[in-house]
Amino acid sequence: MNTIHEVIKTLRFTDGQSLLELIYLIASILFVFGLKMLSKPESARKGNLWAAFGMSLAIIATILFHRVDGEPIRHIPLILLAFAIGATAGWVIARRVKMTAMPQLVSLFNGMGGACAALIALMEFPHIDATGGIPYGQLITIMPGVMIGTVSFTGSMIAFGKLNGNIGDLRTKALRPVNILLLLVMLLLIVWVLVRPEIYADGHIGALPVYLLLAISAVYGVLFVMPIGGADMPVVISLLNSFTG
Repeated sequence: MNTIHEVIKTLRFTDGQSLLELIYLIASILFVFGLKMLSKPESARKGNLWAAFGMSLAIIATILFHRVDGEPIRHIPLILLAFAIGATAGWVIARRVKMTAMPQLVSLFNGMGGACAALIALMEFPHIDATGGIPYGQLITIMPGVMIGTVSFTGSMIAFGKLNGNIGDLRTKALRPVNILLLLVMLLLIVWVLVRPEIYADGHIGALPVYLLLAISAVYGVLFVMPIGGADMPVVISLLNSFTG
């Protein structure tokens, strides 16, 4: 108990970074509780609200306390505008959708999560500084983020179309070797960036492999889901959802 008190005393809450990390910890705990409550129908609604509250808390704390080179986040009005548009669109769509169309809605929202993961990775890549050596930690995070996020996005969009009756099945024996080949190429691109990156004089890394990975991942996500029948779409959506997570 004394140890806990000592840790609390050492936290400098006047330091925005310390407070931000504490709020992130609280938000993570809320996510875990929310996911746990989603496992039962009677508590799923409440779990969804707790998880949404945790995410909102993390976003607001980031806007208020995050610093980039000592400077606060810029363009806060645009961020709040995007936040309001997204919240309004989500609320309207969720209110209007029928229960029979709920799998399509889940697939659509999951696809948006995958797109966000890929876009964040793409935005972070130009900020990598390889002047002091290859930053393996950042590259190992960013490259799979581009691949998994893009596959989840395009795959979820195809799943949405199948569940909605807009897209039919595409079943041919040629798809399996093509998908295996695409998967191998994606993995080779990741290894290429890790082993032999093109480093410019200013420390930036050549982005060609990243954009190739983005394009191939988009194609792979489509071809991965196309041969799967509509009855198996819930399994596919669960798999893509786990990828995004």
